[in-house]
Amino acid sequence: MMNYHLDNQTYAKILTMTPRGDSDESPWLFLPDELLLYILSFLSQPDLARVASSCQHFYRVAMDESLWRNITLTKRTDLSDEMLCYIGQHSPQILRLLQCTGSTVTERGLRDLFKGCKDSLKELNFSGCSGGALTGDLVLLHASSRCHNITSLDASWSNATNNGAMAVADISKRLEVLCVNGCQSITDEALNYVVNRHGSTLQVLEVFGCFNIKQQCLLGMAQNCPNLRVLNMGQCYKVTDKLIRQMASKLKSLEVWDLRGCKQVQDESVHQIVRCCSGLQTVTLANCPLVTDVALVEIATYLPNVRCVDVSGCRNVTDFGVRAFANNSKQLTYIDLSSTAITTKSVTLLGSYCSRTLETVKLSFCDITESAVVKLVKNCPRLHTLHVIGCKRIRNDGAIKVANNKVAVELGRK
Repeated sequence: MMNYHLDNQTYAKILTMTPRGDSDESPWLFLPDELLLYILSFLSQPDLARVASSCQHFYRVAMDESLWRNITLTKRTDLSDEMLCYIGQHSPQILRLLQCTGSTVTERGLRDLFKGCKDSLKELNFSGCSGGALTGDLVLLHASSRCHNITSLDASWSNATNNGAMAVADISKRLEVLCVNGCQSITDEALNYVVNRHGSTLQVLEVFGCFNIKQQCLLGMAQNCPNLRVLNMGQCYKVTDKLIRQMASKLKSLEVWDLRGCKQVQDESVHQIVRCCSGLQTVTLANCPLVTDVALVEIATYLPNVRCVDVSGCRNVTDFGVRAFANNSKQLTYIDLSSTAITTKSVTLLGSYCSRTLETVKLSFCDITESAVVKLVKNCPRLHTLHVIGCKRIRNDGAIKVANNKVAVELGRK
């Protein structure tokens, strides 16, 4: 669609040119359909439904299929069979039900939903949903019975099991994204099945907290998924340093690797990662207690295009490691150094050498001064998020806001 930017003067001019005569009707009714569609594209689906109920003209425009291809509902507590049927009738290509509750939802509602979008649905995300039939395998089994074109599935935090994940993998023609974070019942059986059927097309795999997946299964996944770009295996505590090194040699297309909470990860595995996965842009090593400054130096030296780094909770990370980043990482936009051993010196280095690119900086529970933070936000024009929770020498955000009032500061206290 075209990009419209109307100021008040232009809008008034349009109204004078509109042939309304003496009509008392709203000027909105005289807008071109294309412009009205653009305006309505900023509304959520519930709001579109309200607009559609106002008059026949708005109903016609608000029901345009282009506005219903992507349906997203977040934290709704009133999902019902009738609402799911209504959604299905619009044949969405993308359906996201995020952290919704449907205590009255039954299997009839799921049947009607997926019957309506059986040919159109490509992306299904019901992460964090609960209540009634809106959990785990029931959603997956009903989806798999009708929707054969699903390429992206996110069933995180839904209590899904092997049965549901394997059912979708069985009917999908081409599965590219699978996220089952927090689904602790997922085991080697499901992951092996997915990899055997879709290993060549799988690009995103997230199994955060699926601690029943064994090392041999993860290694087999790495060997058989050559196009994998995103891998989240955080809190898979059975992962060893040796396994990470073995996997790194196979995952050469990886761009995002999340290893948070993998307690056995050491600098040696980071050494292997940065040399084998040269395209990595996001590296998460949060709460990996054996990671030190050596790992940061490796990342800064061999991943010059890295954009996001999280080493929060790594107590052996100091100013020395941050200095390497400041000198070498010219595209860094996100860094989390919370609960590390850094000092004010690191804040000064970031503000001096990474100022052009930084957008998010997290420094919670670090021994830093307010003056250093003020200098950081003043020097970083793109900075929009700053976390300084638990920093005892920062009492309020007054001086920080004066230096840069566009930054959202999180102090962790009211």
